Amino acid sequence: YGEAVRVIRIAGVSTELCGGKHVRNTSEIGSFLLLSDEALGAGVRRLEALCHEAASRHARQTHSQMMQMARSLGVAAPQLAARVQKLQDDLKAAR
Repeated sequence: YGEAVRVIRIAGVSTELCGGKHVRNTSEIGSFLLLSDEALGAGVRRLEALCHEAASRHARQTHSQMMQMARSLGVAAPQLAARVQKLQDDLKAAR
């Protein structure tokens, strides 16, 4: 957060710190990609996300990296997680 942080209170329900961007309508956000969601305390969460072109760009880059990894491991993308898990199991057994 910067020096000015907006605090939104709904009595008996919630108190929120808002240092993010604001839009007039949710259609201005476009694509939305949640990067992380973590609990900071009881009833307190921190969300990090990308929207609009940044979300699309991130999704394209991630997809490209996943396809590159799948090719290098000789599997189709849907089998990538299983192949990585097998490699980890093999490594653990070898140790």
